[in-house]
Amino acid sequence: MTFLLRSDFAREPSATVKIDRAPSAGTAPARPRVLIVTTLISLPYRVMRVAHEAGAEVCILGTERSRGLERSRFCAYFAPTRRRITGEADPALAAEIDRWTRALGIDMVLPGDAPATRALIALRDTLKAPCFPMPNLQQFDTLNNKWLFTKLCHELGILTPKSWVVEDAARLRAEIAAGRIPLPAIAKPSN
Repeated sequence: MTFLLRSDFAREPSATVKIDRAPSAGTAPARPRVLIVTTLISLPYRVMRVAHEAGAEVCILGTERSRGLERSRFCAYFAPTRRRITGEADPALAAEIDRWTRALGIDMVLPGDAPATRALIALRDTLKAPCFPMPNLQQFDTLNNKWLFTKLCHELGILTPKSWVVEDAARLRAEIAAGRIPLPAIAKPSN
């Protein structure tokens, strides 16, 4: 793979990118190239490792908070974005993803974390590159919310620990003191 870069390449992909993907005679075909969209570093690092182990060449489109991924030997290229990836449909983010998929020869776009997953679900019908299979927004929001997921498990007859929702730590203490939440118990934020 060859990258020819201009000094402002990190801001916008341009025609100066040259990627040699054609295999030479007698060599194996090129590995698929994926673009992981991310805002974080820990979970996306695992996604990057899995994609690499599956045989893909991994490029990252990430925010400043995910910049550390570019130092990994599993990251072929890191493209910084100044867009806030909020989980909403952002046409400017879609345009940026499309520019990078063209510039880097991306075969598939993958989310690296929850905000990127939600954003890609919201944008997938407008993106030109194929996206990794994902649920619809309602399904994702249910699966990504601990309380809604627990309720879904109960509806489906899947055994889960007895659960409660309380507004804040003071209310939790009051419920425990009143004996309405028995100990031992585990308290987690709902999002």
